[in-house]
Amino acid sequence: MIYNTKIENSIETTPTKYLFIDSRMRNVEKETLKNLGYELIFIPKSTRVYEEISYHTDIFIANVNGKLVIEPTLYKFLKEEHEDLLGKVKEKIICGKSLVDKKYPLDIAYNVCFIGKNVIHNFKYTDENIQELIEKEDLNKINISQGYSNCAIAVIDENSAIVEDKKISAGKKEVLEVTFRVYADTIARILNNPVGIKFDMMAEVSKYSTYTQQMTAYASIDKNSASRNEKVQIDTDNT
Repeated sequence: MIYNTKIENSIETTPTKYLFIDSRMRNVEKETLKNLGYELIFIPKSTRVYEEISYHTDIFIANVNGKLVIEPTLYKFLKEEHEDLLGKVKEKIICGKSLVDKKYPLDIAYNVCFIGKNVIHNFKYTDENIQELIEKEDLNKINISQGYSNCAIAVIDENSAIVEDKKISAGKKEVLEVTFRVYADTIARILNNPVGIKFDMMAEVSKYSTYTQQMTAYASIDKNSASRNEKVQIDTDNT
């Protein structure tokens, strides 16, 4: 996970672009980012969380519409090691109130997922300053039980995402429209499976179709579909 911000400079013709990155990133990636014009800010290892997430930027930083809310210990480090940077972007960087810690859920306060105007998290544990910014920006809050929401969701654009946790996709159906592109023979195998397919813990499918080479739909599930279907069948009643 990489978080970025930029600084407008009246002298320079282009703004300075900063990236907050995992300090373990390979040199080839670092050089690529530098060649793209970014100045890199390396996130040090934290001993406050377990090893696997100890360098993860999204455990310590949340980007709320361009404003970065930073966990207090990391904020202190940046203030000491990058004082000039904080001075330049002080209006874009905010010190959070929650201290992360090893024991769950004390390590999820900043692991908030933003998809367009939607914000997904377990808001019982979200940092207070992030909550205030969400309200100020008038963003739509979607509460889920998954604490590591930003780790479990790959944001594609402002309207779609890929989720790792099925429970997330089984939430409010108006949240996201997720499109799965698969080969036609995959759909055919599902439809023609004589023993049926179980879809446990899956949100209801409102419709789907697969297309011929002439782009005409030849198989679909319509509004008769329901969650936890025991068998997938070709629609024959046109309802």
